[in-house]
Amino acid sequence: VNIAFGSIWDFDCLKVVPTNLGWKRDGANVMGRGVAQQAAARYPGLAQAYGQFCRLISTKPYEVVSLFMFNDLVLLPVKPLNREFPYLSWQQGASLPLIERSLAQLPRFTTLRDTVLPMIGCGNGGLDPKQVMPLIKQYLHEDRFTLVLLPGEQHLQEIQ
Repeated sequence: VNIAFGSIWDFDCLKVVPTNLGWKRDGANVMGRGVAQQAAARYPGLAQAYGQFCRLISTKPYEVVSLFMFNDLVLLPVKPLNREFPYLSWQQGASLPLIERSLAQLPRFTTLRDTVLPMIGCGNGGLDPKQVMPLIKQYLHEDRFTLVLLPGEQHLQEIQ
């Protein structure tokens, strides 16, 4: 995976947005922090469309993780569904098994398109980048993938 510094919004290509698999009473996904919040602000209708998608796939087992495309965004689940309280799904920590299943699908889902992603699962998801980086390197080894780190995350490029 390539590494760049800045914001995923600086790039003219597909952008990966880490998400949860829940929805609110109105059916919209809770996209309240980080890159998800930025995406919802930039793309009206995104939270509603993704929330409907999450409800649709909620009956499937987690082994069948599905990514969601919206314009030039790929919504990538990192936090599982809280089945009892879907609207609280965003409060959970990120799940390494869910991230791995999502990353495994990403190369086929983006089919030869340049794609950027932030350090998924490590912000509001609470994971240590040392847990996530091996998965990113394993599944996104093609040259078309770029991990975009914030300027304060320069030390992460050394993680093997």
